[in-house]
Amino acid sequence: MIVGLIVAIAGGLVLQDSARTAGVAVGVVLIVIGVIAAAAGARWPRAVSAAAPAGGASMPMGGGDMGQMVATIAGLPEDQRRAMLKTRLEEFARMDDASRKSAMRMMLSAGLDLPEASYRSIAKTRTQLLMAFPEGTQMKLMQTHIAVLMELPEAKRMKEMSVVKSILMELPEDKRTMMVGMMERLGMRMPM
Repeated sequence: MIVGLIVAIAGGLVLQDSARTAGVAVGVVLIVIGVIAAAAGARWPRAVSAAAPAGGASMPMGGGDMGQMVATIAGLPEDQRRAMLKTRLEEFARMDDASRKSAMRMMLSAGLDLPEASYRSIAKTRTQLLMAFPEGTQMKLMQTHIAVLMELPEAKRMKEMSVVKSILMELPEDKRTMMVGMMERLGMRMPM
């Protein structure tokens, strides 16, 4: 409930500042997510810290909270999606390994439940943001992402690989080489 209220307050602050930043949609999304989390009796924070079931099955989120949040992010204009995903990636980077893995599992699994075009918008923004982080943060996030991916059902793994491959092919050669090199250092081979 506390996290929900904090998110709702953050949304209000974004709305107050919207005259200068045009962040009205971000503020509204934060308020909606905060109200949902608060009204749901703080299921979101407990779910983020809980371990997923064995075999990487999707974690139930009462009322589809995570799925709705991810769908909302996918539908945002690029600049707002970028701001929200940057915040999430920064939060993931600060978490301990177990919490980061659990939170990323829920978000990735929910994203991969979206239609491919919607998920691709999230994955493309995530990839662009990831390249802007320091190398240590990139490696930490990618290592967890790959570990989570390997625990997901085959269909979700294949969807992610297909989307990531198409995004990598759009990158400038130097950025593509950097990303593929990082993946290989983490033990993931990306057929190009």
